[in-house]
Amino acid sequence: MNEQQENVPQEFILITGEIVFHQKDKPETLNAIRCNGLLMQDTRNLGVYALGKAQQVLQTNFLKKIPPQDAPTIIDVVITNINFLGYMTKEQFQHQPAPVQERSPVPFEGDALDKAIENAGGASNE
Repeated sequence: MNEQQENVPQEFILITGEIVFHQKDKPETLNAIRCNGLLMQDTRNLGVYALGKAQQVLQTNFLKKIPPQDAPTIIDVVITNINFLGYMTKEQFQHQPAPVQERSPVPFEGDALDKAIENAGGASNE
């Protein structure tokens, strides 16, 4: 993808689902594992093609975690949730906010301390 395409806003969609599969060495056992993935497209509309693409994204993410020689037989991909994250560029999606600087707490003193104690239901020193 070139730089110009990187700056074009798209809908970012978080897909979660379950992969139903048989392990290579245990074909009689049916397994399911949850996973997620990211789908980007120009519209919020999710037609047949987009749903198929979402299932493909989930399968790809699942298979990346397994050595190729142990690849299971995938029986089904069940989409369990779809969340629209927003319409933004890839740069906006990847944005890291500046770290928050911790401030040391300011101790209550004098009248402020008495007021805090009263608000908490205690008695002041006076």
